[in-house]
Amino acid sequence: MFANSIYVAAIWGILLVYSSYADECSYPYRRIGKSCYLINTQKVTADTGFAICLRHGAYMANFETLEELMLMKYELKKMNTGHYFYIGGRNVNRYMSGGDWRWIKHGKMTKMVYFAFDSSEPSGSFSSPEDCLLFHGARGYSFHNACCDCYAAVNPFSMFANSINVVAIWGIVLVYSSHADECSYPYRRIGKSCYLINTQKVTADTGFAICLRHGAYMANFETLEELMLMKYELKKMKTGSYFYIGGRNINRYKSGGDWRWIKHGKMTKMTYFAFDSSEPNGSFSSPEDCIFFHGARGYLFHNACCDCYAAVRELSARTM
Repeated sequence: MFANSIYVAAIWGILLVYSSYADECSYPYRRIGKSCYLINTQKVTADTGFAICLRHGAYMANFETLEELMLMKYELKKMNTGHYFYIGGRNVNRYMSGGDWRWIKHGKMTKMVYFAFDSSEPSGSFSSPEDCLLFHGARGYSFHNACCDCYAAVNPFSMFANSINVVAIWGIVLVYSSHADECSYPYRRIGKSCYLINTQKVTADTGFAICLRHGAYMANFETLEELMLMKYELKKMKTGSYFYIGGRNINRYKSGGDWRWIKHGKMTKMTYFAFDSSEPNGSFSSPEDCIFFHGARGYLFHNACCDCYAAVRELSARTM
């Protein structure tokens, strides 16, 4: 992953850009243009790289101007590693031809204003999504889109990251009331929220009610940063469980649905797309208006019946 911030450093492998609060670029960081970058050679998926950057107080590199992009490509070509580097661009709309590509940073999504993709790219589809962005080492570091949660089959992928202070601690799932001043046992802090896992097997509707009765709400992930941190923690736990979260479809007449985060009587529109391939797949006659993390599919979003038990899997209620 690439990270962008006022100072830049680079080492073999991956780029982490560290905080703009620093006064200068010091080893092992290097200045490129107005930013500091660091390369990390760890082989990662884009989603894991995203979370690692956040845990280091960084973010995957944004190149909002062509000047920033050209300077970075020049440096990568000089390094001549042939590596592939994930960066902080994401497609947030699979329904749009060519996608809707944004730079993700500090909870904001900035529209890309130039086109730096290689020929025949981007090439993902609704049934075979490739919503993340990388520098292709064998193609002059042109942009290629790629699966966000897959390892490269042959090529070593690296990650670039960009800055700001973010905290993360091991933990996961029922997110408890924002009225609490701190996370205390049995809750744990992940990013800026407190989470608790409840292993009770429930329907989404029952889980929703249980959360409310505990002064909580089913977890909302209004930013990709929040989502990536949670997925990273779930993967580390290796439970393989399925977890309902607080997203709902409120319009079965709309193709693909109208998905919202439900919290405190408000419904906030989802601004990114994190569903698995061929999801969501509910219909007017066979509705699946709730969301869960699919434990056997890298905790990607799947839609599901709101008042049905999982036939095989154990579903846990999760609140925030």
